[in-house]
Amino acid sequence: MKTLLIPCLALLLTACATTDSNRDRSGSAEPDLPAISIFYSELSDELREDCKAHKDQSVWNSCEENQYDINAFANALNDSGRFEGVSYGQVQADYQVLVSSARKVQEDAKGLANAIVSGASLTLIPLHFDMTLSAEFVVLWRGEVVDQFSHEFSATQSASIIKKVEPIPEFVARLLAERLMQDIDQHNPFTPERLAEALKSSDYSQLDVPEELANYRQIDQYRYRDPFMGNMISFNHNQFAFDRIDVFVYPIRSTDWSDSRQVIESEMENIRAEIQHMEKEGYIKDIELNASRASPWDSGQEEPMVGFMDGHYSNSQSERVYTATYTFVKEDKFVKVRASFPITDEGSDMQAPDDFVQALLASVSVPEESLFMARVRKMHRESSMND
Repeated sequence: MKTLLIPCLALLLTACATTDSNRDRSGSAEPDLPAISIFYSELSDELREDCKAHKDQSVWNSCEENQYDINAFANALNDSGRFEGVSYGQVQADYQVLVSSARKVQEDAKGLANAIVSGASLTLIPLHFDMTLSAEFVVLWRGEVVDQFSHEFSATQSASIIKKVEPIPEFVARLLAERLMQDIDQHNPFTPERLAEALKSSDYSQLDVPEELANYRQIDQYRYRDPFMGNMISFNHNQFAFDRIDVFVYPIRSTDWSDSRQVIESEMENIRAEIQHMEKEGYIKDIELNASRASPWDSGQEEPMVGFMDGHYSNSQSERVYTATYTFVKEDKFVKVRASFPITDEGSDMQAPDDFVQALLASVSVPEESLFMARVRKMHRESSMND
């Protein structure tokens, strides 16, 4: 299948990727799957031929294409509580699911006899409708194919005097939704690992960061679904439990980063805009940020350029917090360090964690440029040349 939205990938090189470390990922009641959008899709050539062959077998045979109610299908998925949102026909969702189906019915003596008996009993004896459903699902991320599933299975719909018959499009939609959820549980198409495998983006299992740096120890790792957002590693201070440092590793959204000072200064402005956006959304307030700067650091055999910016803000509990952000380049990745220290009466003069960053500079190892990012950058260069 051809990709549908490839051009938007190149545009993302100039977008600002938000690496928000303040979200709450706890609680089993929260959705464990991303927002998706559903689309009708044409049958594959193979399924269309199968449908035609079924109809050609007998004048009593029928094969209906895409005879399902897309609203009922979306509602069934949404009612599972598993997704952050379910819509149809909305390309804004990162994930799309293309759905095609064929409903085959074969009239025979058994079915005719059941209809006669059910009618004679005024539907006291249930009337059964036998069918064969074929389903095809394609999971996309921004137009890139992540996974594909196909099935053929039998289904029976019953109706009686005490049970009204469900409209066929709604009945089929419910069965398709159930089958898709089985595929999701079995194959995990929405995990960051599956997306990375399909796109051939960076494998962050190759990210090497020591368990302890300076006076801090690792407490958590989180891999974003979006390959442009990369990976996050969180640290806590060994003595002061509320002193936290988050390390983000993500691709540089540029085709050229040879001028490290320039790309770092540009990224520091993106980070400033990100923090201001967090204030606008109500996660933090009363931000005071100092001017950012980029300067070379002594790191043994080299002097890498490091961006720095610090300031203060108030959290949701109106507690004053000191924040410091550092950014430097490794391979084709940004490494961003964000420190958050609560300000107390005893520690009003907070010190930026230069020792942590110095240790990280000397020890961090990141995955090399992925095939995915190489392809996106090539597309962006070609698009720029054409313009």
